[in-house]
Amino acid sequence: LASALLCVALALADGPADRAAIENVIHSLKTAKPVSVLFTADADSDLDRLNSQNRQMADAAKEPWSEVTPPMLLIDSVRFVTADVALVDATNMQLGAMTAKTRVLFVMKKEPSGWKIASLRVPASGLF
Repeated sequence: LASALLCVALALADGPADRAAIENVIHSLKTAKPVSVLFTADADSDLDRLNSQNRQMADAAKEPWSEVTPPMLLIDSVRFVTADVALVDATNMQLGAMTAKTRVLFVMKKEPSGWKIASLRVPASGLF
């Protein structure tokens, strides 16, 4: 019975609306003012490190004759752990003669106001 209830809860959480809401929160990292509205009150975040990498990538894209794109955050997968917790694997990347990629992991939590970022991790060895 418990496993059946868990399957039903996960099936309900894995709907297109939840996925779209999660993707919207992540893609709002560049535009939200203040960005803190996207995070839970007790969030653990490497946002400063991600923003620093984005600034470096954006500066490289501004160089004359640059062949690189501005940085972009691509969602690789969304996995629901429970009905109100999801893990999101993403790649922060810049395309060009030399492609730069950084892994980013989000732990998302569904609160009464909607999906929020509970944790944003940029592993120190995230470059690949």
